[in-house]
Amino acid sequence: MDGPSLTARVLRLIGATFHVVCFTLAVGALLLVLTIGFWWLGVALGALCLGLLPVRRPWTRAIHLAGFGIALLLLTVGAPVLLRDVQRRLDVLAMRLHSSGLRATDRLSVAGLNLAMGLGGFAVGYREVAAETLWLFVPGASVREWHDDFAMHSPLVRCVVYELLEEARRQGKGRQRLTLASRTIAWSRRDLEHDSRRVALALNSPLRIKATAYREARGWRLELRGRAAARYPRRSRTELGRLFGQALAIEEGLFAALQDAGWLHPYEAVWTWSVAEGDPRLEDLRTPERTWFERLLVHSTLLEEAAAPRRMSDCR
Repeated sequence: MDGPSLTARVLRLIGATFHVVCFTLAVGALLLVLTIGFWWLGVALGALCLGLLPVRRPWTRAIHLAGFGIALLLLTVGAPVLLRDVQRRLDVLAMRLHSSGLRATDRLSVAGLNLAMGLGGFAVGYREVAAETLWLFVPGASVREWHDDFAMHSPLVRCVVYELLEEARRQGKGRQRLTLASRTIAWSRRDLEHDSRRVALALNSPLRIKATAYREARGWRLELRGRAAARYPRRSRTELGRLFGQALAIEEGLFAALQDAGWLHPYEAVWTWSVAEGDPRLEDLRTPERTWFERLLVHSTLLEEAAAPRRMSDCR
């Protein structure tokens, strides 16, 4: 009898490789949450690791099923317990910070939490703030620069860019190059209800924009330079929201303590991009561009969807 076809063998190899990768990621996540001290979440991930155990034997089927079952139970029905455990650990670290200070093991936990936030940011589509967070681990220049126009996902940023183009048209008669007045954008909690969290999380320190306008055949082109501090404040408690009835908040001073200890290296993040007259993104100054995670929250009614697009005349 002929053996499996080449296609079948390739598919089997791809499946086995994917299985091993998932198991490796689960083990990495388990080690990370245990480093932070999220014990119940560690139990759930430990059960998931058993479910993904890349061993195929007659006796392992029961282990796989039990592992998946326990993990599913803890991550769904037991989600409130997991979240309370997470918040309890964060509160314990915050109390130690303000009383006796962080121990070496506590600093390791906070470093693990910073790593988890960075990796989690990539997972939910907040890749810019995730990159800024992970680069804090790397010693380097005090100013780090990226070229990306992701800031245009924010209605507040688009509104300011529209104003800058209007200023260039008013003041640029007879000129080929024009340096425009700088602008500052700060997102309030109310703004976040109708704006891009992806942009605000990465740039709200606040964001300072400088623009230079260049005259071209089709109108003005702006070269924009946005600056934001990638640094944790010493005293700031950030409310992350409420999930399954559990309020989640984190003391950013925990990470500032790592900055003071030299474990994290703050810097100024600079983002550059270009916008020209006629850019279709400037036709809508109200609607934010959502990540898949934000769209999921909107459909779950945990976020309020933006209202109708703002008219040009409403831009202030």
